[in-house]
Amino acid sequence: MESVCNVKMVKQRALLENPMDRLDIGVLEKCFRQKYGVRIAETAEGLWDIEIKLEGEDQVYGLVTRRGALKPWSNLSSAIAFAKENCSNAGEVLVDVCGWRLLKLLEPAGSPI
Repeated sequence: MESVCNVKMVKQRALLENPMDRLDIGVLEKCFRQKYGVRIAETAEGLWDIEIKLEGEDQVYGLVTRRGALKPWSNLSSAIAFAKENCSNAGEVLVDVCGWRLLKLLEPAGSPI
């Protein structure tokens, strides 16, 4: 019996369906620790999308609801809260806002201030 953490299986599912859902994120959390990144970016409509990228791949996956529609957030704090709760093992988390790129540090650095 193959392991749930079979990398090939997860990649094939993601490639076939392109978007990811909460179940996929759960597998990423358990099997791909530090090997995926999360980007939160503002859409042209002023909403916020979460994108996921697996290490070593060029393809970016959008996050979808159970019904299969892309999941936008109406405010940035909700999108960050979702990423914090569901993507805590991501190798990096980027937030692109108004020309700024904010990055979550893996380990707290000493503050120079």
